[in-house]
Formats: sequence, structure tokens, C-alpha cells
Amino acid sequence: MGHECERECRLGDTRICKYEFHLELYHTLSRACHGCPNVTADCYRPDCISGDGRPRPVTVVNRRLPGPAIQVCEGDEIQVLVKNGLISETTTIHWHGIHQSGPGAAWMDGVPHVTQCPILPGTSFLYSFRAHPAGSHFWHSHSGVQRGDGVYGALAVRRARIADPLASHYDEDADFLVLADWLPETSVANFASHHHASGDNKPDGILVNGRGWPPRAFPYRPSPFRPVASLPPLANVTVKPGKRHRIRVIGNGVLNCPLEMLIDDHPLTVVATDGFPVRPFVVDSFVVYAGERTDVVVKADREPGTYWIRIRGHIDCGVNFTRASQVALLVYEGAESLSSPFPSSPVGFRYFPLPNRTYNGVNEGPGKVEEGRWTASETTWIGNDGDLDPAWRKPDPDRFFLLTFDFYPVPHSSFYHQEHYPVGSRFPPPRRDGHANALVDLRRIRDGGRNEPETIRETRSELGEREDDRGSQTSGCSPDGPLRRMPSPRSTSPLRLEDRVFDVAAGRRCISRTHPPRIVSVTVFDVGIVVRGALPHRRGSFLDTVPQIGRPRNENDEAVRPEGSVASGRRF
Repeated sequence: MGHECERECRLGDTRICKYEFHLELYHTLSRACHGCPNVTADCYRPDCISGDGRPRPVTVVNRRLPGPAIQVCEGDEIQVLVKNGLISETTTIHWHGIHQSGPGAAWMDGVPHVTQCPILPGTSFLYSFRAHPAGSHFWHSHSGVQRGDGVYGALAVRRARIADPLASHYDEDADFLVLADWLPETSVANFASHHHASGDNKPDGILVNGRGWPPRAFPYRPSPFRPVASLPPLANVTVKPGKRHRIRVIGNGVLNCPLEMLIDDHPLTVVATDGFPVRPFVVDSFVVYAGERTDVVVKADREPGTYWIRIRGHIDCGVNFTRASQVALLVYEGAESLSSPFPSSPVGFRYFPLPNRTYNGVNEGPGKVEEGRWTASETTWIGNDGDLDPAWRKPDPDRFFLLTFDFYPVPHSSFYHQEHYPVGSRFPPPRRDGHANALVDLRRIRDGGRNEPETIRETRSELGEREDDRGSQTSGCSPDGPLRRMPSPRSTSPLRLEDRVFDVAAGRRCISRTHPPRIVSVTVFDVGIVVRGALPHRRGSFLDTVPQIGRPRNENDEAVRPEGSVASGRRF
């Protein structure tokens, strides 16, 4: 039986919704599971957490993975009594997506040492806040690495259909798919092994609503001769033929593992992202990153049966590393009587279909101005660059732009302590996780052509050299005027700068005929770079045009391109 607050929302009908969360250290395939996974029915026993069939310690709420889903109506008052049953760890719960507004609401946000003192072992704390705004959210621990071990769950704030701008686009709204990358060991053990020993931090497993198959099960080719009794049950979504089902997909990513999802033979209509409605559009697949939520509508208009819901990892659990994948089931009502519980097509990373339309794809740079879309590394921070134009302070925007996150591996020099990694050394140190170091070697440049004392920008050189550029017009295509700030170039993705040359003075595509082109200014970000200036007009990747700090070199002190590096044009 569901919670009393799980109801059809009506205007003016608000309630007080009380929940009790008990945190404790627990275990998958515990004694409560009896014969699971060999006896499938045992996997559904109370307090049994099957996970992906691999035994490991977990930290959970109410002995459930994920924890209890909170489903309320907009305007309800949510009260959650959190009891910390951990032995030696404090905890807090953050309500991801909820706007904590109103008297005293800021103290309910769940950030330890910021909005509250941590909840000590053996003590409790009562969270109380209004359910606002409507949308798909989720809750999770905000202490240590507990979120990676199971302290998370869904949170849906619905509104009356008469007030729902998406009401005409779906018929049913009862399903969650909470996606999470998953390790075979506790997060703290993985952290210690990765940072202080020879371990890595690459997830090899994925969970869907706390369930899944272990990596050894993939690739899986359904066959009457292949036993599946030793595999744990999968998550499933049951649909009614002819109905349009809204599925709220939540990304509880912990490590660098964006997750892509699709459903065999079923297009997906995206209707909301991060809790807010959008103009519906149809895709074949979509990617969720850590903390993101994507609402999709699936129309059950295919032949009744069972269809694979496929999930695959990217970046650290993608093709270059663990190739993590997982499946769940889309089941039509009445299909339970079929002779085989699984579709006939094989599943696994290698069998993930190549979608034609992917929303929120990984590393989609360069952006397209006409589509109003950029990646994070194509932006420049201007928060302290003078006063904000008053026209930008309007309460309602004139245009909307989609800014997607990206993972171009360009580490930032400030992450490395200069006392331990001095300029004269090859910094950063070689990475053990397989990624190439992609720091760009920047040189001192002269911002010439000005009637003022020359300005020198100090940047790091791989060998600690300091060079002065000779001549004032080595980079510009406008020798008659000074160098000026230019708009971001049309393409600033590190993987898409081939044959791009930009005029630092006028912003037009050009190349200097009197001096070799060179970089004028490069802004280095955690996840990418923005280039301002002229680049060599030749074939090859941008990262081939300048030395890279920490990159292997041969006996002639020439940079050697490592296999699988950014410079080879391969995506992560």
C-alpha cells in the first residue's frame, strides 16, 4: 500500500506528508535474501537487496535500494524524520531540486556545516519544508560518500492536471527509473585504493532502481539453453497498451559516468528536464549526468510483449574503459504469460543500437548558434568583468539556450600544488587512469599595438622558459588596429579546432601572411578550453599545434601522441 500522500493532485488540496528514514550499514544478498539470486522469488522478500547480484556492504535507508520514493503534490508540507543508525558516521539529507524558500526553509537544505550541523550517530533530525516547485527531483545524502553506497531516492512533486502544462502529453504518471553507476566495493574502499594505491575509480556496473545484472552477464544472448536462474531480477516498467506513460528518469551518478538510455522500438518524447517542462521533442536516446532528471513519455503502441530498456555508460565507464551496461524491461500488460521473460535480441555494451537522435549527448561540442546550444567549455566566465548590463536584469528571458556539460580532459594547473609540482618539472604527473594529460602549454605574449606600456601575460611553459614574442602583429589579421576582445570563436571544442583560424581584432576567419600564426590567448577550464586568437592553418588536431605539459617526449624533445589521447581525435 502506498503512502497516503500518493494521490491525484487537486487544486487547494494540500497535506502534511510524514516519512521516517532510518540509515544503517547493510549488505546486498543478506540473510534476508534466503536463496536469492538462485531463487528469484526470494529476491523480493522484505529487506532483501539484490543489487546486481554481487555481495557488498551498502549504506541504505529503511533497508531499501533506492530508498523510499517521496511522491507528493505541490504545496504539501514534507516532514522527514531522519534517524542516523550508522556506527561512526554523521549524515544529512539534501532535497535535490527543491527550492527552500520561506521562513526557516534554508536550514532544511541538508548541507552539513552550512545549513545544519551533521546528524550524529544515534541521533535524529526532523526536516520540514514545502514541496515546491513541481517536477522530478530526488533526495540523497550530502555526507561523505554515502550517496555512492545507496543513500538516495526519488522525489516527485506533482500538480493538479488542470495546472499541468504537460497534461495533454501523457495518460499515466507512476513510473521512476533511478539510474546509478555501481562499484563492486564500498565507495570509501574504492577512494582509498584509487588515491593511495594502484586501484582505479571506473564503475563497471549500473543499477536501475537498485537492480540489474552483474558485468559478467554481458553480453547476454537469450537462448532456451542458457540458464538465467543465477541472475538477479531486473527492474521493469509495466505499460498499458495504447496509453502514453510518463517515466521520470533520475541520474544518481557518483563517478565520471554519464548514462545513456533507450527503449527498443519505442521513440521517447522528452517533456521535462531537471524538473521543469520543455516543449516536447522526440529522440531515440538521451543521456543523464549526475544529478540530472529527464522526463520522457513512451507510447505503448507496439506489439504487446517485453522490450529491453538499455543503458550504457560513457567516459570512465564507456568504450575506452569498463564498457558498463545494464538493462531493464518494458512490459506490456498481459505479456507476463509469454514463454520467455526476455526479448530475443542480445544485450550488452556492444549491442547498444546506434541512435539517430540523442538528447544531451556526451561532448557535443562545438555548439550550434542557430540551435541555441553550447557545451560548458564553450563559455567564458565574465562575472567580475565590469558592471552587468541593466538590460540583462529583466525578469523574463527573451531567448532560451541549452548549455550541456562536457568532459573534454583538460586539467587545470591550479589543481596541482606548485611546491610539489613546480613549473620546471613535467606537471601534472602521469595519470594512472588512462586519460591523456591535455594541459596546453601557454607562453608569455605581448598584447602589442597599444599606446600604453606593454602588457605581459604570465603563463606556464613546460620547461619553465620565459619567452617574449618579437613584433606586435604576430597574431592579428588587422595590423592597423590594436588587439581587442573578440566573441568566442564559432568552434571552441578541443576536438573540433582543425583548420580554424580566427581574427583576434575583427573576429573574422583569416591568417597572417607576414608572421606565423600563434595562439593569442587560451582560457583553460576544468572541462575544456576557449581559444581566442589565430591558430595554425593546417590539418591536424589543435592539441598538435602546441606542446602539452606532462606529455611524453622522444629523444628529440618532440611531443609523442599517446594512444587514445585527445590529440588523436578520439572521444571519451
